[in-house]
Amino acid sequence: MANMPCLKATIMETNRIRPGQFVLNKYAGEAFEFKDYALPEGTDVMHAHVLAHYMEEFYPDPFSFVPSRFLESGKFAPKTDGTFGGGTHICLGRNYAMFQSTLIVAHVLKHYDIHFEKSPSFDVRVTYNGGRLEEDILAKLTPRVVS
Repeated sequence: MANMPCLKATIMETNRIRPGQFVLNKYAGEAFEFKDYALPEGTDVMHAHVLAHYMEEFYPDPFSFVPSRFLESGKFAPKTDGTFGGGTHICLGRNYAMFQSTLIVAHVLKHYDIHFEKSPSFDVRVTYNGGRLEEDILAKLTPRVVS
């Protein structure tokens, strides 16, 4: 992906601003305390694993689609990538998944014309529980004629 920095940056920004899931439902395997709150074993916990994606201190103007923020460093800010995790718990399939996304996008851009029913919006609206409020982005892919 080093030879396709703009495409990589676009995919990374897409994963940042529109992750597949905003929260993960987990449960406490054992009792613990967090910031003076006691959580007994078996407590349901909502883990907002992508919260840092929307924090100004990590991503200036976090609700804007700005792929160029990844052109210089080529990676997420340290320990802020909720999509694939970070540190010792980073997803082992991260590079494979990023590579597959890149191949799919590159294939579509190279071989198809894309016609949107209406211009897609990059505005992200989130409900109080992390759900997304968005409209479907309807597009028609027309194979390009190779001469």
